[in-house]
Amino acid sequence: MPNEKGRILLTKEMILKGKDKTCFIQVKGFEGELEIRPLTELAWSEVRALTGKETEVSLSAVLNKDGQFDKEATAKNARVKLNMMNVSRNEFEQEVIILKYGLVEPWTEDEIRSISPPGIISKIAEKILEISQLSKEDIKDISFFR
Repeated sequence: MPNEKGRILLTKEMILKGKDKTCFIQVKGFEGELEIRPLTELAWSEVRALTGKETEVSLSAVLNKDGQFDKEATAKNARVKLNMMNVSRNEFEQEVIILKYGLVEPWTEDEIRSISPPGIISKIAEKILEISQLSKEDIKDISFFR
């Protein structure tokens, strides 16, 4: 309801109801629909927590002849190791978590991991992220290749 200035003020109740909003999606290759809901902040933080586990950074400070920190030499000395198998696995585990919290019907993580055919988990996760109203930047931040 608008206030005297014509603004609609959000209430705690209105914001908390957002997590209860559900919708039905078609899953290609299956008959019927699947009920999904948006992620909560807690669920999204669990997805984000898996980001970056695939990289290993080694950095040793380099000092110049006067014993002062040499920023340029230190930057040149930095090494980043990227494990591509871990990148793929972490993205898969992020999608498992997205489905765990975004499917209305309760599923265990092991049940989600055993879904077939391959690729279906990604498609469902994409729909859950879409109804969660996450920006492209938010989604880009958690993924390496998306």
